[in-house]
Amino acid sequence: MKPIKILLFALLIYSTGYAQLTVQNTLTPNQLVQNVLVGGGVQIFNITFNGQPGNTITPQAGTFNGVNSNIGINSGILLTTGDITVAPGPNNSGSTSTGTNPPSGGDPDLTTISGGFTTFDKAILEFDFVPIGDTVKFKYVFGSEEYPEFVNSGFNDAFGFFLSGPGINGPYTGNSKNIALIPGTSTPVTINNVNNGSNDCPFGGPNGPCMNCSYYVDNCGGTTVQYDGFTTVLTAIAAPLSCGDTFHIKIAIADVGDASWDSGVFLEAGSFSSNNILMSSNIDITGSDSVLFENCGMASIKLSRGDSSMAQTIAINVYGTATNGVDYTPIPNSITLNPGQGTYILNISAFNDGLIEGLESVVIELIQTICNIQDTQTVKFYIGDYTIPTSTPLNVTKNCVNEYVTVGVNIVNGDPPFTYLWQPGGQTTSTISVSPGSTTTYIVTIEDECGYLWNDTVTVTVVNHPALSVSGNQNITLPCPGDQITLQLNVSGGSGNTLPLIWTDGVNNYPNGTTVTPPNGTTTYTVQIQDTCAGMSTSYSFTVTVPTYPPLIVTTLNDTMICPSLQFPVWANAVGGAGGYSYSWNNGTTGASTYIADPQNGTVVTVTVTDQCGTTASASFTITISPIIADFDIITAMPAKPKTDVLVENKSQYDVSWLWTSNGNTYTVETPIFTYPEPAIYTICLRAYNSDGCYNEICKEVTIEDDFIIPNIFTPNGDGSNDLFVIKGLYGSGNSILIYNRWGKKVYENPDYKNDWNGSVNGKPLSDGTYFYVMIRSNGEEHTGSITILR
Repeated sequence: MKPIKILLFALLIYSTGYAQLTVQNTLTPNQLVQNVLVGGGVQIFNITFNGQPGNTITPQAGTFNGVNSNIGINSGILLTTGDITVAPGPNNSGSTSTGTNPPSGGDPDLTTISGGFTTFDKAILEFDFVPIGDTVKFKYVFGSEEYPEFVNSGFNDAFGFFLSGPGINGPYTGNSKNIALIPGTSTPVTINNVNNGSNDCPFGGPNGPCMNCSYYVDNCGGTTVQYDGFTTVLTAIAAPLSCGDTFHIKIAIADVGDASWDSGVFLEAGSFSSNNILMSSNIDITGSDSVLFENCGMASIKLSRGDSSMAQTIAINVYGTATNGVDYTPIPNSITLNPGQGTYILNISAFNDGLIEGLESVVIELIQTICNIQDTQTVKFYIGDYTIPTSTPLNVTKNCVNEYVTVGVNIVNGDPPFTYLWQPGGQTTSTISVSPGSTTTYIVTIEDECGYLWNDTVTVTVVNHPALSVSGNQNITLPCPGDQITLQLNVSGGSGNTLPLIWTDGVNNYPNGTTVTPPNGTTTYTVQIQDTCAGMSTSYSFTVTVPTYPPLIVTTLNDTMICPSLQFPVWANAVGGAGGYSYSWNNGTTGASTYIADPQNGTVVTVTVTDQCGTTASASFTITISPIIADFDIITAMPAKPKTDVLVENKSQYDVSWLWTSNGNTYTVETPIFTYPEPAIYTICLRAYNSDGCYNEICKEVTIEDDFIIPNIFTPNGDGSNDLFVIKGLYGSGNSILIYNRWGKKVYENPDYKNDWNGSVNGKPLSDGTYFYVMIRSNGEEHTGSITILR
C-alpha cells in the first residue's frame, strides 16, 4: 500500500508564544468571547460585561498568553477583581491589589457561594448561546492573592459559572446552577474547598491540611505568575442540554469580605464548545498534498459522525474547473449513512484525458441540517497533469579528510513523495551524508508515487592537498641576556586551514607571532602544526642559547691627595660582563678608561662602565686637595723712593716655608725687606709651601720713582743734549699726553708716553715756540702747563 497524506478540517485556535505569562487589554468583551473564548458547536449573542453592552474595553478583562508559565493554559481570556496587569509574575508580593474605579460592586450569587459575606469588585461576563450538541464545556484556572493566608476565613474571593435555560432548575438567579465544580462532585470550587492549608507565603507556603489539594498549585515564589496560588486546569461541563435551544451563562468573580487582594479566572481559548453531532470529514490523497494526478493514485474522503443511531443523508454539491464524471470518478448528489454506520468513504480517481490542462480544481460541499442549523463542510483538491520526473545531481566537493558532505538530487515533475535507494550504502533517504576517501560516484534509484522508476549519479570529488611545508626561527645564540625573539612559523601546503599555532617551551604556551624573552641557558621552542582538514600534522622546533657572563667588576684608584692646580691622571679597569666596555666619568668624560683630572677642590671621582649588553658597574675614589694659599700685602706706601725699605706683610695660609723673588734676588724668610736702587716698577713674587710640599704663588708690583717734574723747555736740535721732552718720575705704562699749539690745535698725542717726543709731528719738526700740554698719569693724576721748543 502506498502512503496516504491526510488533510484535516478543524477549528484553529490562535495562540502566540511569549517568554512568560503576558496579558493584553486591547479587546472588548464582545471580541474576547467571539474571537477568543468560543470554540465549535455554539452560536453566541447578547454579550454583556457587568450588566453593560460588551462593546467597551475594560481593565478587568483581557487576553493572556501562558505558554511559558506554570498556569497550565496556553492562551485565553482573563477576568479579574482588579486590573489584569496584576497577573504576570514574578510572585513578589502576597497582597497585590488594584481594585476597580469606579467600584463595580458585588453579586448576589457570589455572595451566596461565599456563605453570605459581602462581595466587591465584581467582574461578570454574560452571554446567550445555542448549542449544536447536547453538552457545553470549557476549561479554566482560578487564582488568587487570598491564597494561602486567608484559607478558611471570611476573605474567600468567590467565582462561579452560572448556567440557566431549558431544563435547568438551580438555586441561583434565574434558576441557574453553578457548573464550576470540583471534578466528580457537586462541591463548588472555592478557596476553602481547594487548598493545602493557610501558612503565609513568606514563611514557606502552605503545608496542610489538604483540602482537595491535588487540584491546588502552590505558587509562593513563582517566577511567571503573581497570584500566590491557583487551581490546576479544571473543566466546567453541563449535560445534557437540548440541542438548538437558547441558554444563558454568567461567568462571575468578585472580592469577598473587602475590596483588597486580587483574584482572577483564566478561561482557555476556544474551549467554550458543544459536542458537535454534525458530520466531520477528512480527505486522503495519495501523492502530493491536495493534488491528485491523472491516472495516478486516489483521493479518499472519509465522513464520520458521533451519533449513528439513525439514518442520515448528506447532500453533496460539486463544482470547480474539473468536470464531475469526465475528469474524475462521478460523485453522487447525496449519500446516506444507515443506522449503526458511523463512517462513509468516498473514493475518487482522476482520468487521463491526454490533455495538458494545468491544475483543475474540485470543490465538494457536504451539507447537513441538525437542530435547524445547516452545517456545510467544504473539501477542495486539484487534479494535475502527470509529467515524467527528471533529476539533477547535486555534485559536491569534499575538502577535508574527516568531512561529511550531503549528496542528493533536485527533482522536478513527477508525483511525490519519492523513494530512494543509494549505492553504495543502501540508504533510502532523499539525501545521504558520506565521507569517501577518494573521488566516488554514487548511484541513486528513484521512484515516484505513480511508480515511475529511474537512476541518477552524483559525484563526490575528494581534494588531494599538498604536503605541509613549514619555515620558522633557526637555532640562535643571543648576544645578551634579556634579548627578545619573535616566535614565528610560516606554513604552506595542506588545506590552508591549520589549527592555531601555539609554541611551547615546556612550561608556557605562546601564540604564533609572540615576542618572548628567553631565560639564560638553552631553551627549545616547539610548535605542533595540525591541519585537521587535510589530515596532516607535523612539528617544528628550534633552540635559543642565552649566554651567562661573569659579574662586571670595575676597579680604579684608591683615595688620593694632590696639590692644588695639579693635573692628575685617572684610570679605571673593567673585567667580566659581556665586554665591549664603555666608560662614563662623573665629570662628563665618556668613552676612554683614563683621563687627566684637574680638580680645583676636593672631589669624588666616579666611573660607570657599561658592557655591550647594557650591564653597568661603578667604582669611586676621593681626591683630596692639600691646601696652601700664598698671599701678602705691601705695607709701604707707593710709590716709594729709590733705596728706601719696602715692607711686606705675609698673609699666607697653611704655609710652613717661603720663597720670595724680586729684582733678581731670592729670600726664604717669612717676611723679607726689599730695597730698590732705581726708579722702576718691580715685581715681588711669593711661593708659599705647606707641609705636603705643595705650593701656591702670588706676585704683586712695586713702584719706585723719583719726584714728578715736568720741564718747561727742551731743545730738540740734535746735539744729544735735551733733545727730548723728558718728564722726571714718569714710569710705567698708561701715561697719556696731549700737546696743543697757542691756537688750541692739537699737534701731538700719545696714550702711552715714554719720554720719547722730539718736538716733531709725522717726522716734521714743529716751529719754535710755546706749546701747552695735558698729562694724565696712569694713576689718574692730571697735570697741565706749557713747554717751549727752542732749537
